Amino acid sequence: MADLTWQGMEAERIVLSKRNYRKVRPTLSRIHTIVTDRLKELTIPELEPFIRYELPNLALPQWNALYSNLYRNTANTTASATFARLSGQKEFGNFMTPIQAYTQNLDKRIALVNNTTVNKYLKELGLAVEITNDIRQIAQILDTTVNGAYNRLRAMQISRTETTTAHNLGRQAGALALNNLTIIKTWVTMQDATVRDAHAIANGQQKLITQPFVVDGETMMFPCDFTGTATAHNLVNCRCGEAYTIT
Repeated sequence: MADLTWQGMEAERIVLSKRNYRKVRPTLSRIHTIVTDRLKELTIPELEPFIRYELPNLALPQWNALYSNLYRNTANTTASATFARLSGQKEFGNFMTPIQAYTQNLDKRIALVNNTTVNKYLKELGLAVEITNDIRQIAQILDTTVNGAYNRLRAMQISRTETTTAHNLGRQAGALALNNLTIIKTWVTMQDATVRDAHAIANGQQKLITQPFVVDGETMMFPCDFTGTATAHNLVNCRCGEAYTIT
């Protein structure tokens, strides 16, 4: 059976990314509400310790719920579609194990996102207290500097990056469910001017499905895979995918 073209991968991912944005944006708003509600109970000297030490623990359940839901739903949906496309069968394959194993490694990803949130609040809080000592005015400033355009753009970035990872995870899990077949995977970019140089060079790289890609000296089982040695410059805002050839 024919696999998706890069245009098909992008179309599938755009639909999933838009759906996931509608989960990410409210999560950021809920975390912001936690911050502003708590600030109103504190004095100026207590603000920075709250953001630095309490907020990470208060925000963590929000991130855990979001990531668990996003990865499970996106990867499962994609795995089912990929298995059906490649096998010509409508029955589910045995793709749950790789998805469950991968989602057990989300702690590092969540910690990174949580730290970025804390650092943004620390930065904007520091600027706000230079303007005013009024707690309510500080909260209003944070409404503008964090929960406005910044959180909208951040929600888009998180949705794009995590959807790409979960989408590629699901596609690979669906392909792996085709037992006893030799499957070659090919790194595929979106083939436009925004593709980063390292990924443009990786375009067309082929590996057995059980072997990692090597991109700019870093290993990934699939584009946006954060469990290998890949760092942020290979992961954030990546839109690459992989195509499969059955031999």
